[in-house]
Amino acid sequence: MADGKKQIKFIVLPLIASLLLGQNLAFALQPYIASYPDLSKTAVQEIWQRNNFAGTTPGQLSSTVMSVVSSAEQQSNGAITGWQTQQFNAIDYSSNIKGIAQIWKPCQGTAYYDCQAVPNCPTLGTFSQINYVIQDMYWSSDGSSITFYWNAIYNDLSQHAYTVTYTKGGDDPNRYFTVGKETIAGNQIKYVQVGVESISSTNAWQIKQWGGGYKAPGGADTYFSSYSDYSIEAGGGTTNGSQITYTNDGGGGYTIYSVGQTYYSANADYPNKPGSSLQPGEVVWYYYLTRLIAGTKLWG
Repeated sequence: MADGKKQIKFIVLPLIASLLLGQNLAFALQPYIASYPDLSKTAVQEIWQRNNFAGTTPGQLSSTVMSVVSSAEQQSNGAITGWQTQQFNAIDYSSNIKGIAQIWKPCQGTAYYDCQAVPNCPTLGTFSQINYVIQDMYWSSDGSSITFYWNAIYNDLSQHAYTVTYTKGGDDPNRYFTVGKETIAGNQIKYVQVGVESISSTNAWQIKQWGGGYKAPGGADTYFSSYSDYSIEAGGGTTNGSQITYTNDGGGGYTIYSVGQTYYSANADYPNKPGSSLQPGEVVWYYYLTRLIAGTKLWG
């Protein structure tokens, strides 16, 4: 640019499709709170997480609430492309728990891929049936597709597994997910985030997340509990915000993409909290008027 300054644009991804459980996004606030593991940028082929909605009162929910894992995508040469993958477990007032998979292309107002539009998103069961859910997303060995996997563990210990597969189109240049963090144009990018998102703010929910981790190409299973973990929120500024990916126009200009629209009035129980019995890798998010300060160290 003529003035020698980098141009930076910020875009909030509408990371919940308008199809979601029949709800309209026209005036969606998209509150969001999450955390990220503190490690260097790393290419990975698989990311997983366990979660449940114990402590939620579904009949009092005024909006669908989702436990979500989000990751930026990258090419085989390590280049970040602005694309992003998300896997959700969603609960609504009817007590149904549904798996949702979405892939987002930069500068596109709707999801590039959404299992709701196919439609083949799985209904995992009901709140009263499910003890917890294992969710996993992984690239095929040849990099041509992503499989989204959910295994609902019922209270009677029966297991109910579902998969949804996305096959790459010709305009999808990506090969891996990304974890870790990196500073781009003064913004701390958190390439993998695990948290809670809604269409609009609601009370009466609680979500526990634990057992999360990833596998790098040719590597062993690695767990988020091995790293320090910090809270973030939508609108949390250049350091503690929900920036997840970016594009570079080649001329020194960047477009930064974030998850969610605004902070959630939510707090958490976490291992570093005085009196907590949780272990590293575990966090319990819940609606609360006094919200958790973004940048709080949850463990490590």
